[in-house]
Amino acid sequence: MLDPFVLLAPILLLIVVALLGFVGCVADPPAVAPRPPAAPGRLFAQVENSVVFLSWDGSPDADSYKVRRSHKDGGEFGLGVADGYDLLPPPSAPAPPSHTTYRDTPDWNAHNAYYYVVQAVNSVGDGDLSNQEVAKLNP
Repeated sequence: MLDPFVLLAPILLLIVVALLGFVGCVADPPAVAPRPPAAPGRLFAQVENSVVFLSWDGSPDADSYKVRRSHKDGGEFGLGVADGYDLLPPPSAPAPPSHTTYRDTPDWNAHNAYYYVVQAVNSVGDGDLSNQEVAKLNP
């Protein structure tokens, strides 16, 4: 006569494996780590009456933007290094993240060209820099 445990052991093993697999399927997926927003796209500069008007495509995860300016192509420390550009003050009235324009009045007596980049910012940190755009008083 066969031992009943020998007959039930494979069935019990299958039940345990099935239950473990089911638990694995129902578990929450791993959380995606928060990250800084993507770089704003298509920065564009236009000069009218000595005022620089900037506009760009927004970043979906941005809470705000930092606009940076340099009088040197690529900034002081090379393109892509945020500290190579002067951080411009935010607009006097807080703007929503969907507001993707900026108005600047640089000192045209000091330089005839200024180079701009924009950074998207959220609670995690600063994102990558946008493309660089140049504004010239006399293009």
